[in-house]
Amino acid sequence: RSATPALVELVVSPSGLAGNPGTLASPTTLEGARDLLRKASRSQAGTLRVLLRGGIYPRSATLDLTSLDTGTEANPIEYVAYANEVPRLVGGVSLGTSSLKLMDASDVNASRLDSSVRSHVWVADLSAWSGSLGSLDSRMNDKGSVNQAAECFVDGVAMSLARYPDAVDSESVVLARKWM
Repeated sequence: RSATPALVELVVSPSGLAGNPGTLASPTTLEGARDLLRKASRSQAGTLRVLLRGGIYPRSATLDLTSLDTGTEANPIEYVAYANEVPRLVGGVSLGTSSLKLMDASDVNASRLDSSVRSHVWVADLSAWSGSLGSLDSRMNDKGSVNQAAECFVDGVAMSLARYPDAVDSESVVLARKWM
């Protein structure tokens, strides 16, 4: 009779702490789970699983996974969502509604837009993040197409980058970027 493979599970949460053991009562972080798995015993065959609790995981740095993190046939490593929960890894900047304002005549770009659309254009000053966001030029691929890494979401819905006058839908809110 063969032994049942062991299952090692680590729990990760957006509120977890890197030094925690990765239990349901004391969840760890993504980096914490990775580091614990690197130290885990591989003496018994079994799956090493990281359970991501639901919620938003703000990311300002890449989660570096190397050959140490690939697992083996006897000890595969899995990163999965906790049952019935939705984890979201978000590498962007979150702006509150107070960061948005309707375009007005004082905006340097207002004169470039037809007055009939100005009341549909919301502006966010992204100058505080311009160093980390790069430019639209840096998001172009070698064929001149825009890489859609530059995105804006409002209440979970993807917005279009401002592209007046090429495509204007007067029924929807158009977001403009303001680079200072």
